[in-house]
Amino acid sequence: MKPRLLALALAATGLVAAHPPAALAGTYTVSDQTQSDVSGWTFMSSGGYFGCSHVSYPGPCADGDVARPTPLRIFGFGDAHAGGDGYWVWSAPPTTSVVSGSVSISYKTSAADTTAYMKARLRSESFESSPQLHPVQGSGNATWAIPAGNEVLGIMLKTSSIHTYLDKWSNNVKITSLSATLRDDTAPTASLSGALADGTWHNELQPVCLTVAATDAGSGVAAAELDDSLGSSLDAVSTPVQTPLQPGQTVFSRDLCTIPAALGDGSHVLTVRVRDAAGEEQSVPVTVNVDAHAPVAAQVSPAGQTTELRPQVGFAVDPGPSGLGSFEAALDGQPMTISGDSASFTPSTDLDYGTHTITWRAADGAGNVRDGRCREG
Repeated sequence: MKPRLLALALAATGLVAAHPPAALAGTYTVSDQTQSDVSGWTFMSSGGYFGCSHVSYPGPCADGDVARPTPLRIFGFGDAHAGGDGYWVWSAPPTTSVVSGSVSISYKTSAADTTAYMKARLRSESFESSPQLHPVQGSGNATWAIPAGNEVLGIMLKTSSIHTYLDKWSNNVKITSLSATLRDDTAPTASLSGALADGTWHNELQPVCLTVAATDAGSGVAAAELDDSLGSSLDAVSTPVQTPLQPGQTVFSRDLCTIPAALGDGSHVLTVRVRDAAGEEQSVPVTVNVDAHAPVAAQVSPAGQTTELRPQVGFAVDPGPSGLGSFEAALDGQPMTISGDSASFTPSTDLDYGTHTITWRAADGAGNVRDGRCREG
């Protein structure tokens, strides 16, 4: 059985980018139009205020004069106690913070004791201890800057005294959009499993896969790639954009595959690279052992014809890098002595003149098997 030769061309594809490249390493941009996306936003109220979104129309938000779909809104309606407020809270994903950003709003406050403003804080802080930012009264449009380094912000409507709001349009805030650059310096965490990563020997002529499982609580996992020892891509996958706030997947699992035999015999250190949407990357090495060729006979003796009637007969097999799994041999049907990768036979009686046949079978550690036959004169 002759060893098969394999000639395959693997396409060297680069890491597929699911998202535009970040402006800075470890950052990504969020552009949130609230009429269609409210990821990261939550409404809070102490009474007398209602929050509307394109997926929620509580109380006066359900009236026919509220556009559908609607941007985020805060309506003052009903009884509010002194110091009462209603506000939309936006939270950056875990492990991220604001580098820069702004929120675009429209506002109207007819009551003299009612104010619209922003607050910004860290996740570990509270709004109570945070100062009011950009406070306004009256009516108008505004773009409010988000202070750098913060992780949570609130757009608020608040009364300083007991108040009963009768007309929701007299005291309200509309949040139309949020744009921000977020920093995410935490790389994904990743682990590997599957046949290609199990450490065994491979001889396959078809793709064999490993599974990369990764998590990233911040911007999310955007792509993964399997590279050869020279850094050329063997396989790559990417994720579709999830939300503007978290473009990648917080929990990611994909298969990456390659043809072992195409790597060549031997041990190959490949690399799995996992990248999040902010460009942070983790590299995980994986050793793939390949032996795609069956054992071959070598060092046959006697070589060719001999005049000896009781010659020492023997040969060895070269099993390749995976080592010898099994080996058996016989001379004219009589078992030969096996020692490691060598077979030998010392006749106890004179051999007949003519041709004698050695038959053998060997399997290597990768499962390649060869049945051989040699003739001695």
